[in-house]
Amino acid sequence: MIEILLFSSDLLELSALKKKAEQIIGSMNHTLLSFGNVMDMMDYIHSSRPDKMMIFFSENSVIPGIEASLKIYSMNPKSRFCLIRRDAPDDLEAMFFNGVSYYVPSVQDDVRLARCFRRFFEFYDESYNKMLMLKNKAGEQAIPIRQILYCMSDKRKVIFVGKERSWEFYYKLDEIEKMAGNNFLRCHQSYLVNMDRIEKFVEDGLLLTSGDFVPVSRKKYFSSKRAYLSYVTDSKEPIL
Repeated sequence: MIEILLFSSDLLELSALKKKAEQIIGSMNHTLLSFGNVMDMMDYIHSSRPDKMMIFFSENSVIPGIEASLKIYSMNPKSRFCLIRRDAPDDLEAMFFNGVSYYVPSVQDDVRLARCFRRFFEFYDESYNKMLMLKNKAGEQAIPIRQILYCMSDKRKVIFVGKERSWEFYYKLDEIEKMAGNNFLRCHQSYLVNMDRIEKFVEDGLLLTSGDFVPVSRKKYFSSKRAYLSYVTDSKEPIL
């Protein structure tokens, strides 16, 4: 389920945006919330930490939108943020580097608004439903990648640590790294971390959104940080 957050300080515009969102979503089962106060919206995001989140932010000035997108981006780098504003910002590049995913000039622009929704849904369909297929004595087991915080090698086993449970399989971490794809970062010889779960880099490792700490080796610290920045900005090439 995707949480769709709508914001406008203009209550009439907020009402119009909500009606259009309801029309676009139709019978799809997603949470739709509207906010007239930006602090209320930020408090909700900070407390609930949705895994899948789409924000549609309409305001007369571009500055509040950029500030909100940057804060949300720091809490959830894989969220999708649409800025709605009549006049295009002067610096479009800065807008996108600060977490804005899409720009629509007006709530009344039905075509672009619908296109934005479609692209956001396509993004989550592709990235959210990936499964890791692993074998053990009982057969093959599918683990949703979104549930994995990090993987840790322990002798001949790999322990997959999730928010609510863990799994153990007889694999080498090198094998899991190849299977997991670009969602995961090899930050240490013994650790593989889900980059969608990284809260921030700290002095000697990573702090995850769950509160867990994952060590980063000295040799891999700066390369890990560059790889993570490339990932969250959807860059096709590593950031140098």
